[in-house]
Amino acid sequence: MTLSCKAPRRVLFPISAHRQPTNVKKKKKKSRQLSTNWVIRFVPAELWRSIFRFVSASSPFDESGILRILGVSQVCSSWRSITDNSPELWTNVVLRYNGKKKRSFPNANFHSYVLKKSRGLPLTMGILAATLPTFSSVKDTKALELYLKAMHRAKMLRLQDADILYNYIFQHSREEDIPDLVQPGLLLEKIEIDMASDAAQGSVFPLLSRLWKPAPLVSSMSFFGLNVGEIDFQAFRDTKFPFHQITSLEFNCPVFDDTLELMVSLMPALVNISLHSICQLGDDFPDPTREELLDLRTVSLGGPSYITSKDQDLSPLMDFFEYFSAPALTTLRLSFDSGWTPESFTSFLERSTARIQHLHFDILDATDSHRIECLKLLPSLRTLNLSFTAGLTRDFEQTSLIGKHFLDAMSEWDASEKQFVICPRLKQLTIDYDTLADPTTVAFADMVEDRWRLSTAGKKREFEVVVKEAARLGGSQKSVSEMVRLLLLQKVGLKLVVEPRSWLEGVFDRNLL
Repeated sequence: MTLSCKAPRRVLFPISAHRQPTNVKKKKKKSRQLSTNWVIRFVPAELWRSIFRFVSASSPFDESGILRILGVSQVCSSWRSITDNSPELWTNVVLRYNGKKKRSFPNANFHSYVLKKSRGLPLTMGILAATLPTFSSVKDTKALELYLKAMHRAKMLRLQDADILYNYIFQHSREEDIPDLVQPGLLLEKIEIDMASDAAQGSVFPLLSRLWKPAPLVSSMSFFGLNVGEIDFQAFRDTKFPFHQITSLEFNCPVFDDTLELMVSLMPALVNISLHSICQLGDDFPDPTREELLDLRTVSLGGPSYITSKDQDLSPLMDFFEYFSAPALTTLRLSFDSGWTPESFTSFLERSTARIQHLHFDILDATDSHRIECLKLLPSLRTLNLSFTAGLTRDFEQTSLIGKHFLDAMSEWDASEKQFVICPRLKQLTIDYDTLADPTTVAFADMVEDRWRLSTAGKKREFEVVVKEAARLGGSQKSVSEMVRLLLLQKVGLKLVVEPRSWLEGVFDRNLL
């Protein structure tokens, strides 16, 4: 008999995740994170309420905040209870018509749900439309009627397209057939109206007029659309709107000069005006001594992405300075991507007795010399904003960039007067980093340090610098030194805000330097 020396065959089996060897002890990992249940159960309700306010935050007339809060309320009973008892989270009420079916969002049921959640708080309300509703069925009508019925609770109201209401009215053969839904807006403070539809105004404004009979708190109004002309405005005027209460008037569209003159004459309390553009400005425009313009405190000319239209006979907004005095003026915002004439502005400043304290100088084609010349005429300036919002792109001409000539002028010191030659009382400077002509030097940091150490505002630790569009600041070896200089000044007391946040700021926050 032959004996085999062959070793017995070993069969290897994989160790299953569900089957451990008996001699191996399983180590439990210690979790340093709180369980979800613990967080939901023990975080105070007031803290959740504050977080939900942030979650619900959205721009006015945007329903996304409401939808986020609706989602939060479905997570658990605890969060549902918090949102149910936080009516301020449900106050941005928007009725939007969109889609091929031309139905409203929210529908009548959800609209009623939101209004109930907001309880009796004042509302921000808007009627918006991408496609106009036909109101051919009861469902189409019910949401709008619920909205009109709640409109008296509006603190801010935007009527983006009057044709929505026009189509609703059209379904009723006579005006008296329209339900008496609109009540006096006793909480209304601001109203925004689209004046684009010529056909709708005569029918729509009588319905809306029920809102301001009376509206004792309304003080601000804004117009948008294609333009605002005298014919459009006349229908609005016939509704007995309380123009005498208006202190702030804003145009987000062109306005005809005769209409502007008429509006201003009806608003003796007007102190703030914002103009996008003016159509056919004539020689008969209001005289500078007219009382309607003497009390203005804030004037904004132009606006973000301001572009002159070739399809309309628009006069340069700089011409407005020829007819404008306003000795009470304290805030001036200029936003032009074309049509800038420094002579008109300089002439206005030389003849005006206004003590302008706040200036946003957003002039796309201005030069260093233009800025210096204008600022020398503004010794009372407290805040200067040189950030750019005009134009659709950030492609700047070399001549419009902020160069060493301007930075040196801002650093010029008058030893006899013991103050800076330009803007001696300046407390805040805002600038876009990408508009500096040469970001590889430390000229800007030098100027900031000079003003912070020598100015009265700097000595009182009141001087503040805001640097926007700063994605490249500190992003290269040549620009790191300037960023370090600014952050070192911040460490010893300079008020500095950099947007967006730089990686170097994180290093300084950890006190590694």
